[in-house]
Amino acid sequence: MLQPGANWYIPINTSSWNITIYTKFVPTSTAPPTQIPTATPVPTATPTPTSMPHTSTLSFYGNAGGGITNYVYGNPYKLYNVPNGTSYTLPTKAQLISWGFVFQDGWDIDYYYTGSGPRQPGQAWYIPINTSGWTIVIYTKQISTPTPTPTPTPPPQICELEFNDNVIKAGSYNLKYSRNWNYVQDIPNAYKNDIANTNVIGESFAVTFVGTQITWFGATNSSCGAAKVYIDDVLIDIVDCYSPTRVDMVELFKSDVLASGSHTLKVVLTHLRNPSSTGHYITVDKIDVVSIETPAFYTIALNDSIKGVANEQLKFSAEWRPGAIGGGVYGNDCTITNTPGSTLEVSFVGTGIKWYGAKGANIGIADVYIDDAFVERIDAYASNRIETLLFDSNTLPDGPHTLRIELLSIKNAASSDYYITVDKIEITKVY
Repeated sequence: MLQPGANWYIPINTSSWNITIYTKFVPTSTAPPTQIPTATPVPTATPTPTSMPHTSTLSFYGNAGGGITNYVYGNPYKLYNVPNGTSYTLPTKAQLISWGFVFQDGWDIDYYYTGSGPRQPGQAWYIPINTSGWTIVIYTKQISTPTPTPTPTPPPQICELEFNDNVIKAGSYNLKYSRNWNYVQDIPNAYKNDIANTNVIGESFAVTFVGTQITWFGATNSSCGAAKVYIDDVLIDIVDCYSPTRVDMVELFKSDVLASGSHTLKVVLTHLRNPSSTGHYITVDKIDVVSIETPAFYTIALNDSIKGVANEQLKFSAEWRPGAIGGGVYGNDCTITNTPGSTLEVSFVGTGIKWYGAKGANIGIADVYIDDAFVERIDAYASNRIETLLFDSNTLPDGPHTLRIELLSIKNAASSDYYITVDKIEITKVY
């Protein structure tokens, strides 16, 4: 029980709390004390709290018969959920005895009456007993904030990733060939049994990636030339790809350990060659990357020259034929037909597929099916020729699917013919 004029503290480990402020009625006559009336909120100028929003429960208790008690004639008066800056007018000659405490969660109550000033945290403070009437302004303030323990940042996970020569995108990994590259299948000792090559001086490939190291694998042979290798536009090496006989899966270049981050490897075929070489070829079989990320998906590109009936091969019906050299963007070639009823099928396992080909003044109309279900009719007519994306399946359930393209016997009225072309097919797969 709090004695008049005594300081009183709430235990610091209180997990839930209620503020109780005792008042004492000072009689002016011998008449029995009367109950303290309910405090009536009145508008009054209040300080601008510098605290975070917080609410409290505040209780007022009166004096009954000469001593401090928890009841004013049996009825304690409480104010619940007192918001910051709330003002209340208390009865005449009420006296706030004293208190001062700091809560375990770092919150404290600050209050003052009209004409005084804020109480300092933890300080006991008294209202003069002859105060004829006063307003108590209650707001909470955070007087201490526990310093959170920092969560240590885990070191990046190092992943050793390998990508076939036809993987053009995987997360931050991007492989881009210049125009004059060939894509060759059925190479028994090559990675995934295929390879990309060029013998056109000045042609290049570039790989952007996020990581710390990159390795280029390819073939050496008696017809291979030499290439300049750049990392982040800095010439690092000139690689001689000559060997007297063919050797596949050769580590042609491996970078030093790089600062973790985004980098670009670029390889450019030069006019240089070993004196014993009969040609200028360079090849790409696969690219290995020491990365700080594992991609969720990757995209492979199938040039129109990748023909066959197996998964990830292009099954053309008999009416298709090679287009003119230079007629496509990818691989510098394309496959064409203008015979209605011609079809192309591509079976694959993955989550999406895209068809790239030409739009132009002599291009016709084709229907596209996924798993034998009609999806879209493509009118590829345009007044000027452009190599572009013609169809995108968008996201499919991961699993086996079949794309089928069928040339129709109808065309745009402005078109001069029924042609459709295939430059490349892109397939998205789960890594």
